[in-house]
Amino acid sequence: MKRFTWPLQRLLDVTRQRESAARAAVIALAQAIAVGRGKMAALYSRRRDLLDELSRDDIARRVARQDFVMASADQLTSQSRALETELAGLAARRKAKTAELMQIRARRRLLEKLREQAHAQWQQEQNRQEQRHLDETASIAFTRK
Repeated sequence: MKRFTWPLQRLLDVTRQRESAARAAVIALAQAIAVGRGKMAALYSRRRDLLDELSRDDIARRVARQDFVMASADQLTSQSRALETELAGLAARRKAKTAELMQIRARRRLLEKLREQAHAQWQQEQNRQEQRHLDETASIAFTRK
């Protein structure tokens, strides 16, 4: 019995590889976003701690440190804004990669369905040929008797 060979098998294999690569890219972007959000939380926490510490100081010390603390808070705010911009870019890239992944996944599913249909047709043809062969053999055997 012949083996089933599908002419588009290589395309299906490449599509599966592309899907894996796209999935890995989406996961990497999601991890980068998670790391960025962690950095953002740390910046907000540091800024809040600086301001809380300043508010707890007595008035004489507060006046002396206020310019330094406010400059540090402004620097942390600018860093957090830059990080927000970076996170927005990462989120946009993740959204685009996710859309690409969905297209690749739909293409893979379509190819798999086509392969299953082709395999079913091949199997039916093999069964027909086998039945013809058996009928022919039975007919020859009956004729010889």
